[in-house]
Amino acid sequence: MKPTIYLATLVCILLVDGVAAEDRTYTELNAAIDEVFAGIRVDRQPGCVAGVIHNGQYVHKAGYGLANLEYRIPITSRSAFRTGSLSKQFTAMAIAILAERGELDLDADVHKYLPELRGYGHEVTVRQMIHHLSGMGDYDPELFKKADGSEFRFGNEDYLTIW
Repeated sequence: MKPTIYLATLVCILLVDGVAAEDRTYTELNAAIDEVFAGIRVDRQPGCVAGVIHNGQYVHKAGYGLANLEYRIPITSRSAFRTGSLSKQFTAMAIAILAERGELDLDADVHKYLPELRGYGHEVTVRQMIHHLSGMGDYDPELFKKADGSEFRFGNEDYLTIW
């Protein structure tokens, strides 16, 4: 199923790019995207949500397939998904685009862009964060405490300590 989803995503990206290049109407765009996902059996297959934003507004948003196969809960444009680490690649790409445009400095302290982030006692740059070299923990210890009040630590680097 994963190769099918990846292929559908790639086709959708290419389709959207082609539609924009040809300056089609949003109605045609919506129909073209719906056609990409038409093969998903909405009554018994997992699916996805597709959204297209143009000038800050959704011009297409729709769900295809089921969010929960057991209970046959359909996916809608408002469905929420646990993406885990998947968002890291998209965030890094967005940052790379902003840096290429000169709108973001990769070597600036991250607090320039995220002033509410707690201090770590040393400068942490955007570049260090992208490459996971910042020395920052996975969680802010002020936000997460164990039942006994001690610091909650269970990030990626802590998995080896439970064996």
